[in-house]
Amino acid sequence: NFNVEKKYVNFDPHRFDMFEDYYVSLNEFALDMNLQSVVVNNTLDIGIVYEIITKFIGFNQDDCGKTMGLSAYGEPDNDIPPILVGEDLHVNMNLFTPSSILNDVSYPKLQKFFTLKKKANLAFAVQKALEKKIIQRMDMISDNYTCKNIVLSGGVFYNVVVNSMLVKK
Repeated sequence: NFNVEKKYVNFDPHRFDMFEDYYVSLNEFALDMNLQSVVVNNTLDIGIVYEIITKFIGFNQDDCGKTMGLSAYGEPDNDIPPILVGEDLHVNMNLFTPSSILNDVSYPKLQKFFTLKKKANLAFAVQKALEKKIIQRMDMISDNYTCKNIVLSGGVFYNVVVNSMLVKK
C-alpha cells in the first residue's frame, strides 16, 4: 500500500494548451488521493532539462545514460550558464527557448559547444544540477515526513550516479 503525501507537478505552458483544465484535473487527483495539496511550478522539470541537454550534446533524448556517462569526463566550465537558480533551485528558464531547446541566442557561448570536452563539461553541469535538485527534494522529504520508505519513480531515477548518491546519503 502506498500513501501519496504530496504531488509535485512542473507546468510548462508550452507543453499544455489548457492550463486551467490541467490544473482542475490535478486538484481532482489531489481530492481522489486525499492529498493535502498539489504543488504546481511553472518551470521545466530537471528530468526534461536533462533530456534537452542530452539532445543538445548530440545524443537521442532517450539516451540520458550516455550523458550521465559523459559527465564523468567533464569539469566546471564558466562558459555554461547556471542551470538552476535561486534558493529554491528552480530551473533557469532563460536558458531555454519556448520550443524547449537550449537558448544559444541569449547565451551565445553555447554555440561553441561542439568539442567533446565542451560537451563533457555540459554533461557534468547538468548531472550536478540533477544531483542538487534530488538532494533538495530528499531533504524536504526528510524534514517534513517521518516515513523512511520512499518510492522514487520516473526516468531520472535510472541515473546510477543519483541512486549511488542517495544510498550514501
